[in-house]
Amino acid sequence: MGQVELRSAVMSRVFARSATDETSVRVPLAELGLEHPERQPYVPSAWWVLRWLLPVSDVESGDVFVEFGCGKGRIVVDAARRYRFDRVVGVELSPELSTVARSVVTQSGRLKCPDVTIENVDATTYAIPAAMSHGYLFNPFNGAIFQQVLDNIVQSLDENPRSLRLIYVNPIEHDAVMATGRFRVTRRVRTTRVVSTVEAAIYEAV
Repeated sequence: MGQVELRSAVMSRVFARSATDETSVRVPLAELGLEHPERQPYVPSAWWVLRWLLPVSDVESGDVFVEFGCGKGRIVVDAARRYRFDRVVGVELSPELSTVARSVVTQSGRLKCPDVTIENVDATTYAIPAAMSHGYLFNPFNGAIFQQVLDNIVQSLDENPRSLRLIYVNPIEHDAVMATGRFRVTRRVRTTRVVSTVEAAIYEAV
């Protein structure tokens, strides 16, 4: 199979639709050519997760939301649709998933947030917005990759002191977050709905 045919096959798989929507279809890293022991495959957050973890009243004028490892854009769309963020950003390494995410955003109709972008970039080199007030991670990576992203967030706080909340679903790198000495846990929850169990931790910068 040539490069053109291979990319076409990958895109067909990535854009595949389930009975509900294209964002629900999981994609292994092998199909994206991004295999790495510290990266996780694309698995969508449940639609209800963000609204479960973030009350609408906790979002204020000027707030900026960034999802690290946004995949097909499900949480990005929910953040833009439900909350009045000034800006919503999805950061995604895969060009294929970024393409899907942009399509999902475009097809989402009227959004409360007028400024929604998908950045196709390595999260470790992504320049943290000086106004980022909410960061969201659904365990997209761990180990050294997670540590670098965390270091970048801390550096951003040093350069631009501000209120910052991290929403971390499946927080396997909880110890790394606490080891910075820059965050405190404000909420740690676990719930089971239908057949899935979701655990999350919410941190605030101190």
